[in-house]
Parts: sequence; C-alpha cells; structure tokens
Amino acid sequence: MGAAGSIRFGASEKEVGLDPYGHRDGGIVLDRFDELAEVASKLIDKAPAICVFLKPRMSGPHYLKELSDRAVITWDLTEPFGSLLDFTWFNTINRFQAVLHRDGSLEMSYKELTAKDAIVGIYPTSSVKPAAVHFSSLKRKDGPFAVVYESFHYLAPPLQTRVAFPYSLPTEASTMGGGVWQDNFDGSYTQLRDFFFVPATGYSYLDLYLMGLISAAEVPDFFVLQNFTRVGKDAKGHTTFKAERTKVTIQDVIAAEGPRSPGVDHSQRKFNTGFVVAVEHGQSPSHELMERANGIRQQWIQYWETTTGHRASMITNPR
Repeated sequence: MGAAGSIRFGASEKEVGLDPYGHRDGGIVLDRFDELAEVASKLIDKAPAICVFLKPRMSGPHYLKELSDRAVITWDLTEPFGSLLDFTWFNTINRFQAVLHRDGSLEMSYKELTAKDAIVGIYPTSSVKPAAVHFSSLKRKDGPFAVVYESFHYLAPPLQTRVAFPYSLPTEASTMGGGVWQDNFDGSYTQLRDFFFVPATGYSYLDLYLMGLISAAEVPDFFVLQNFTRVGKDAKGHTTFKAERTKVTIQDVIAAEGPRSPGVDHSQRKFNTGFVVAVEHGQSPSHELMERANGIRQQWIQYWETTTGHRASMITNPR
C-alpha cells in the first residue's frame, strides 16, 4: 500500500523503496518534478498498480481491514503544507477508500478531497496504451478499457504573467505565479506555460514594476480568465479552454493599490544575498557541499541579472 494514495501489486516488502524526499512508500513513486498530467500516461511501466488518488508528498495514516470477501483500504491524508513551494499553509483533508473484492471487482470512493491535483487510474500489466478519460462522465456503453486513468494537475492561475526577460525558455510564465495564455480570438484560450518551478523562470512586467525596476508605462495590459471549460488540446499538446476574459491595466492596479513607492527613478538597484550552509552540530561542511553552495551562489547572480534585464545587480558578500 502506498502512503500517498496508490496500491502496487507483485512487489515484496524488500522491494519497497524511498521516494525522492526520503520517505518509504510501497506504492507508485514518482520523480520529484513530474507533472501529474504528463506522467499519468506512462505509469504502465510501473504496473500492476492502482492509483486511488495518487499525489506525491501527501502524508497521514492509511488503514487496511481484511474481511472474508474483500479488503478495505482507507486513506486520511493531508497535502504538503507550510513550505514556500507548497500550495497551502495549513493541513488539508483528503479522505478516500478502495475496496478490493475477492471476485476481482474494485470500488473507489471519495468522502472529502481538498487536493486539486492527483492521478486516478487502473494499471494492470499490459502493453496497451492507457486511455485518458473523465471518470465522472463515463457511461456503461463506454469502454471496455485495458488501462484507464484520469489525471488532474494544478491549472496555472488564470492571470496572464508573461516574463519580460526569459531565463530558460523563449516563453515563460512568472516564477511568482500565473501563466502564459494564448488568445485564440474565438472565445478560447490555450495555456502555453504555467509557473511550474522547473526549469527556472523569470519575472513578469508587473513583478518588475512592483520591484521598482521598470516604470508603469513599461507594463503592458494583461488579463484575468474566469469560468473555465476545457475543450481539448492543440496540435502541440497544449490544453485549450473556453473562458471569459477581463482586461487589466497597470492603471487599474495603481487605482486599487496606489503607486509603487519609491518609484523607478529612486528604487534600490544593488542587492546582496547571504548564503548559509548548515551541517550537524560538531561537523564541518564537506568540500563537495561547499562547491555545490558556491555553484548556486554564482548561478543566482547570473539569474538575477538576466531576469531583471540587467537593471539591477546582485552580489553575495557576507560582509
């Protein structure tokens, strides 16, 4: 049984390994930066398994009750919380259950779910390509499916935050949040980028204005999307939605929040970041650890200068 909402068959206790965060998990283990919507179609390689509600880093108790004709597995989990990269500062409630009947039938039920991203799927041993479905809309006439799954991934917040000075890719969404949305001029919008943390991305025009590095006149209009309806994918695999668009200007922001103070002509342009290497009490940092920290330090300086359009500088001087 997997601690994060999955069941894997055929593996012995000795084969139970650690996930990328060092936790022992008997179910399906995903790589640290896997996007669930992408990896769900490839889990056939890890079969046979069942994803009841698989989300990495969920934690909490799970229970097994064995009866004469069935086994009942119940999870009571929370999403990761309290960290800068988490989506919530507080624990969340995710209660769901799988019932494995002796006759081979399976029931999956969900009492309360807070998480918005997960994989739900049945992956028997098969060479057949998995079928992506929406379980809630399946009818008896649909199927049969040899391998079937549904994946949910956090939708980039529906705010247009195209990066002004990209760092890794030609088109990026702000590292602070939002996404890059293409207006198809027919009432639909295609999500080109979200603010997923890999690879590293830069800052939007609005970010740079709030940082005091560009003027209000340099911030182009952007927009917010509401009332989403998924309509499919384009030829490159980008998801497309029908949505309602609301235009936002920098003057709208200033009217609501006031102007940035101090303004671009008087804002800070020289910055200094401190790096701290922590080791256990009584230990000294290894040469390898110091080299890694130094590499991050050097890359941070380069990242900052690139993503601010060389309008600000960065040093890492502890004195």
